[in-house]
Amino acid sequence: MPHLHSLALLAFFLPCTLWAQDDFRPGLWCIDMATFNLPRAEDDAPVSSATDTLCLTPEQAQSPQGVVQALWGELTCDDIEIDYRDGGAKVSVACGGGESAMRAVDTLTFNSPTSFSSATKTRSHGYAAQTLSEYRWQAADC
Repeated sequence: MPHLHSLALLAFFLPCTLWAQDDFRPGLWCIDMATFNLPRAEDDAPVSSATDTLCLTPEQAQSPQGVVQALWGELTCDDIEIDYRDGGAKVSVACGGGESAMRAVDTLTFNSPTSFSSATKTRSHGYAAQTLSEYRWQAADC
């Protein structure tokens, strides 16, 4: 009987682990974003929220690297580090110096070919914020 329970659990979790995490659906993605001041208390309301769209080309949708390029590719900062890890990526960015320096760390979690999330912590001009974003695939055409 314990083997049957183990097989049932394996059958439940196997589809989650079989996704290669190296391909996403190209096309139109919806992004729901909420930004919070830091430090943040658990019950703090967002200081802003927005919905936006992103168009992933077939080339960008082929890999986590392509998704990161779509999100961060137009950034002109000299100090950018990208660490790809199982199930996601961590993007660290530093621009400028002194009081006007901007620092950001974006932790991406790839959930499936049709969804991923992002938690971006940003510090600039003495202000710190965290933006939580949920990305959902909407349609094949942009």
